[in-house]
Amino acid sequence: MTDIRTPGELSEDANLSFCVAAGNADGGTIEMRDGNANGEILGTCPVPATGGWDKYRTVSCSLKNRSGTDSLCLTFKGGPGVLMRLDWFSCGNNERPDLQGKDDRKGVDEK
Repeated sequence: MTDIRTPGELSEDANLSFCVAAGNADGGTIEMRDGNANGEILGTCPVPATGGWDKYRTVSCSLKNRSGTDSLCLTFKGGPGVLMRLDWFSCGNNERPDLQGKDDRKGVDEK
């Protein structure tokens, strides 16, 4: 679970993109929730297996949110063990955000 304070308010029915690697056979799912882990589910984004932990691909999905949403909680669902690695995500387009030379890749375990 990752709490995200968006950089400003999201527009209604915003689009999100995630650059992820899923080296397991089944991939997983990212849920976007309003405010916290128990909040209303605003969208789900299936993450297919990518063929390796170093093989990243961008997946995109749409939210069903009200204009002005400013806090999302990402929950990661799937089987046991490491589900996926999240390199970056963005709101509104498929462009990689400026990470200023940082490598923010981290494995996400189901809890």
